[in-house]
Amino acid sequence: MKKTLILLGVALLAVGLASAQVNRDRPIPVATATLVDIGICQPESSAYAAGWDTTPVAGGWGGKPTTQFAVVWEPGQVDFPTLAGRMATCIIPGATGKTPKKVEMLVLEGLANDSYCVFAAVAAGDLLIGCKSETSVTEVWVVHTYDLPANAFASGQDVKITLMATGNAWPSFTTWGQLAVDYIKVLGE
Repeated sequence: MKKTLILLGVALLAVGLASAQVNRDRPIPVATATLVDIGICQPESSAYAAGWDTTPVAGGWGGKPTTQFAVVWEPGQVDFPTLAGRMATCIIPGATGKTPKKVEMLVLEGLANDSYCVFAAVAAGDLLIGCKSETSVTEVWVVHTYDLPANAFASGQDVKITLMATGNAWPSFTTWGQLAVDYIKVLGE
């Protein structure tokens, strides 16, 4: 009987090892929620946007035409941080059955100091969700993603995002403006 149990144990071990070898290249399923696009605000054309300069002058702008983005920090608004010209907002309408989890933005990292902070409006007021210190030797559009506070938003709730330019004005600022944004998107599950 003892010999039979040992042989059975060895056989099960061999089958387990063979099975592990066969399955080792298969991905292990992971129970994670996939974030989906809840909504988007394109500040150059959205009825849900406020405080943006939607008519930036022609220039390089990382290869995008000026009709495809807006500028947060309007030309001439150099007093930090009291003037509204350093702040712009977008409201992303909620989607039924979807809970906001992250904010994604496409921002131009350019030759100017494009540093900014981003806030999400919650019941207690505007909550800082992240800041970036941005300067570049070239102009390139970069996606930045920020986590929204856990349990801050209910399913289907609108999300108001505020950007505040924090960098110093560059020498051509009064002509060009600063901090160009293509879109602000909310992702959820």
